[in-house]
Amino acid sequence: MVSQLRKYFVLGLSFFLALTTSKEASADHIIGSDITYTCIDTGKYKIIFNFYRDCNGCYVLGQSPKCGTSENCNSSLTAPTSLKVKCLTNNSSLSNISLVRTGIVDITPTCRTSKSRCDQPCNGSFPYGIEKHTFEGTVDLTTAIKNGCCRFDISVLLYVRNVGITTGQSTQSFYTSCEIDACEAPCNSSPTLSNDPVAILCVDQPYSFNNGAIDTTNYDSISYSFAPAYQGENRRCSYSQNRTYLDPISTYYPGALKWPYANPNASPPIGTYLDEKTGDIIFTPVTNKEIAVVVVQMTEWRKDSTGKYKKIGVTR
Repeated sequence: MVSQLRKYFVLGLSFFLALTTSKEASADHIIGSDITYTCIDTGKYKIIFNFYRDCNGCYVLGQSPKCGTSENCNSSLTAPTSLKVKCLTNNSSLSNISLVRTGIVDITPTCRTSKSRCDQPCNGSFPYGIEKHTFEGTVDLTTAIKNGCCRFDISVLLYVRNVGITTGQSTQSFYTSCEIDACEAPCNSSPTLSNDPVAILCVDQPYSFNNGAIDTTNYDSISYSFAPAYQGENRRCSYSQNRTYLDPISTYYPGALKWPYANPNASPPIGTYLDEKTGDIIFTPVTNKEIAVVVVQMTEWRKDSTGKYKKIGVTR
């Protein structure tokens, strides 16, 4: 049971969090995000942006409920109220996408008898809490496509990451994006994620996770990789404490073994392993004093008329 654990990890799609204390600071709520898109009609897409909030940080845009803190982060820089659209074919900016929040859900995995920091009536004893805020909007790329644009980038820049991050990014901005190729794959929809990217882990206990990415619309192929975190367009986040985006978190290495070695079949698993074909992430965490940024990139592929695989989209 979760209530019996003495050491915890909290896992986010864009971040792995090893939280040991609760902290409050301005705009300290940004844990991670994911962007998916669905084709409505040729050139028209519905965008869904899931935004993950640490309930030990400020509440967002006057939300109700607002458990976990008394500070309201009410700026558009603290939540994805709009997304930037850019044509990658000619490097030109297009009209922004306005987003509306359509849902707030507490997704903290706790025992039935425990209440998270997000739970009502705000008296939960469990020290952590993660909310999923869903924002939605639509974009019409028809005119840009007619004018010769094929590849599009959809992005957001938000103010400052979670204050507890220990690997160097806590004072850096939060930037993420996805790519759409409207020519190689007209009216394509991105993979969707069937698993919420939050879990409680025991230190020194093997752990495996899969985002559950599925494509039930076009049945395209998906490959997976660790990717850099960004603090702005073409501006990678810097890492401290010998961490990198390929080796983002402290995991078990016996003897003289070290990164990039990984063996997911060892007992316990050695290193940090990501299966590029299935998206399985397997590792054995070894510390509860680290909060580290981890980005998983999913690239979507489809065969052309000659049987050659072409990249048709990227989500992070």
